[in-house]
Amino acid sequence: MTEILGPERYCNRELSWLGFNRRVLAKASDVNVPLLERIKFLSITATNLDEFFMVRYASLREMAGSAWRDPAGLTADEQVRMIAEDAERFSREQAAVYRDQAVPVLKKIGLLPLTAAMLTPSQTKWAIESFRREIKPRLTLWGPDKPPVAGRRLHIGLLFSEKKTDAVAIYSIPPEIPRTWPLPKALGDGMLLIEEIIALGMREITSTARVCVPFRITRDEDFTALDGDDLLLETQESLKRRKTGDIVRLEVAESVSKGFLKKLSIALGAHDHRAYLMSIPLDLGFLLREVYNAPGLDALRYPPFTPRPVFSGDTQSSVFAAIRKQDIFLHHPYDSFDAVLYFVRAAAVDSRVLSIKQTLYRISGQSPVVRALCEAAEAGKQVTVLLELKARFDEENNMRWGEVLKRAGCEVLYGVPKLKTHSKITLVVRREKTGIRRYIHLGTGNYNDETARLYTDMGLLTADEALGDDAQSFFNMITGFSKEPTMRKLIYAPHTLRSALVSLITAEKEHARAGRPSGIVAKMNSLVDPGIIAVLYSACAAGVPIRLIVRGSCCLIPPGPGTAGKIEVRSIVGRFLEHSRAFCFENGGEPRVFLSSADWMQRNLNRRVELMFPVEDPVAKAQVIDVLSVQWNDTVGSFEMRSDGSYRRVTGRDVVDAQSVE
Repeated sequence: MTEILGPERYCNRELSWLGFNRRVLAKASDVNVPLLERIKFLSITATNLDEFFMVRYASLREMAGSAWRDPAGLTADEQVRMIAEDAERFSREQAAVYRDQAVPVLKKIGLLPLTAAMLTPSQTKWAIESFRREIKPRLTLWGPDKPPVAGRRLHIGLLFSEKKTDAVAIYSIPPEIPRTWPLPKALGDGMLLIEEIIALGMREITSTARVCVPFRITRDEDFTALDGDDLLLETQESLKRRKTGDIVRLEVAESVSKGFLKKLSIALGAHDHRAYLMSIPLDLGFLLREVYNAPGLDALRYPPFTPRPVFSGDTQSSVFAAIRKQDIFLHHPYDSFDAVLYFVRAAAVDSRVLSIKQTLYRISGQSPVVRALCEAAEAGKQVTVLLELKARFDEENNMRWGEVLKRAGCEVLYGVPKLKTHSKITLVVRREKTGIRRYIHLGTGNYNDETARLYTDMGLLTADEALGDDAQSFFNMITGFSKEPTMRKLIYAPHTLRSALVSLITAEKEHARAGRPSGIVAKMNSLVDPGIIAVLYSACAAGVPIRLIVRGSCCLIPPGPGTAGKIEVRSIVGRFLEHSRAFCFENGGEPRVFLSSADWMQRNLNRRVELMFPVEDPVAKAQVIDVLSVQWNDTVGSFEMRSDGSYRRVTGRDVVDAQSVE
């Protein structure tokens, strides 16, 4: 059993994640980032924080009062308190960036948010008319005893004076109403946020509303369907529960009085929560949704780029011939995701293809991958799809596509009992002159054509015979025909991945002790698992140099001077979301390279169906190693963790941009 180290060796997972969100916020102040991209980074910090409260913070609140402690030695109550305090500090930092960075940009592009005090009489008249004509008819006024207020939406709290008593009421703003209302050109530059327009309109229309304050709540949305007899029904019920989950955060404009805040909190049932008083507009997500893509401002965004084509032709014969010739390494978005689409489409229309099997986790709203699978099934091919219903916040989209796939004749499974299927694999079986041949795509990211342009991910197209055998066994396992198959090359969670990682790391320790070349370079989204962290520390103590590129939460604190080896941790935040998982083990001078769908977290190693696969083709292996080298040497978007768990920017004489598209 792996030894677990003392709490002084670990960062708390939640505070580490909040540190990652600060690194995103730092990009909003980076003078090397185009102006509108800075606004985008600021907006992302707000939506990131929403999801954090909905899931991570909410789950900790449910554990309040328990004796459980995390590897860093903190109880759930201590973490809830520390998170609330840190989030409050972050809100102040976010407000400063909004005022110093976003406001000047919005003014430059003619979309400065205006307040009522800044308006001319003609602008005020336009705002009130807009309220009467476009907004008021679409609003619903709720009393405190009416259905629950929706989470993650903007609301207006009102205080009415009726019969010598005060009554709280709420205007819920439907999401289809725009948040931003640019002034007509004839009235000048600038825009009004909807809460400002409603405040103006209310003053003109009613004399009984004495208070008009915008607020927003975040609910506990950490509901996952159980593994009952009817997973579809369970999922539908879990989605309903999200709408009424406990309130975990209340954000209110700082103009609110203490008296009204107390009344509003009681009306919402949030009186036992810390209220976050905001000096800037609530829900900065509108900056990305409604401002970032404003027309005519291309010079203020990252320059567009065209991903590299992978195949010279898009016919089915050219795709399969290219894969037969050699393994093909894919690095998205630099390599076009069309390569994956061509592969699936070629399988769909090729008369020699007998069957297609695929796992799907998060897919786009207009998924060309799903449409190709439907086309294959309609053409009479056997198509089996494991569509994971328990992909948090994508359940509704996946249910919809599941029905589409079934209508087309695909065999659809909605998950593996007690586990979440997070692996990314496609198996195509094709009859050729020499017999049956299997073609496989394995990846680190989702089969999502939209995020493939925004996330960095890696993949492999191969016709390797051993991987084909393993892929067949893997699908037999998840469709229920075999238990824990023995595989030659594929490594899978929850059965073999943890032990394989421990063995690979331990082997490096033995190489170091024997004086052979040793070293580990590992890139992932999160490093949280205490057992893996302990093994890494042990390897470091034996002299193994370890380089970790961890985008988000990293619970490992690099050891200080005095250890035989060295652990260095870096995080890259840039134009693209770093999402790939890639690992290189020096192996005594004969490096072993792997890609994986799994981060080094308990959930990935213990409670998910994940895959890790070797990259053995010499060309492909060299490409992965080169990517890891460039990433490590990045001086544009890279931050380095210090021995106290904090981060500082990486600088250097030479400018190295790991996300360069040139």
